[in-house]
Amino acid sequence: MIWLMSVNNNNLEALLIKLGFGPKEVDLYLAIQKHGKITPAQLAQATGINRTTVYSTAKELIKRGVVTEDLGGKQRFLIASPVDSLASAVRREQKELDSKKELVNEAMKALEEVAKDAEYSIPKIQFITEDKLEDFLYSRTPTWNKSIMEVDGTYLGFQEQAFAEQYADWIKWYWSDYPKGMKFNLLSNDSEAEKNVASRTSPDRKITFWKDSVKFTATTWVMGDYVVMFVTSSKPQYLVEIHDKVFAQNQRELFKAILEDIDNRK
Repeated sequence: MIWLMSVNNNNLEALLIKLGFGPKEVDLYLAIQKHGKITPAQLAQATGINRTTVYSTAKELIKRGVVTEDLGGKQRFLIASPVDSLASAVRREQKELDSKKELVNEAMKALEEVAKDAEYSIPKIQFITEDKLEDFLYSRTPTWNKSIMEVDGTYLGFQEQAFAEQYADWIKWYWSDYPKGMKFNLLSNDSEAEKNVASRTSPDRKITFWKDSVKFTATTWVMGDYVVMFVTSSKPQYLVEIHDKVFAQNQRELFKAILEDIDNRK
């Protein structure tokens, strides 16, 4: 029987720790539950915890709502709250957590505005594996489009023909609902796949077929403050997204210069 009580007590201690109680909080809380009503001095003697720690830890238990104080008499007593006070404590913590989530979201939005004007910000880089590529394209498109329209409204880059061949469904979906006023100025190698795409898309999409001696094996897009590099011509396929204002600006100027040079040579 003694062994069974010890096992049950150990399980209870483990459960309380999982609920966020510290080791000393567990010891004091169980002792108060056992006695029902006890003075801090008696509690220190019963648990072997010094009085200073008993007072400070008892305050935390009172904050949780699992212990109350009786200050009506000459002596101060600590009283165990009903056992369902544990559930009430968890509900309070959940409400506090929900409130903090709302505050965090507000703070993040405010910080994003501050970061826009920062002279330097840490680049954010994502590496997307082949099994997640298609989902990433669909889910990320609104973010890319928003950034393009906020910067200069132009989608720049080089598109490799394997992308046009393998992701035709996404291209068709993209062109069904791209932002009004967006311009597209892309380089590509001369290929049937790209010619087919060009015939099905908008007049806003300008495609320049570069000289045959230049053969790219990956797609690179510059979309606002994002640069996306997409390898589809070899296995395994992968995508790298870099979110960095300075890097994107440099890549944008590079593509603009190349395209301008090609136009001047015609």
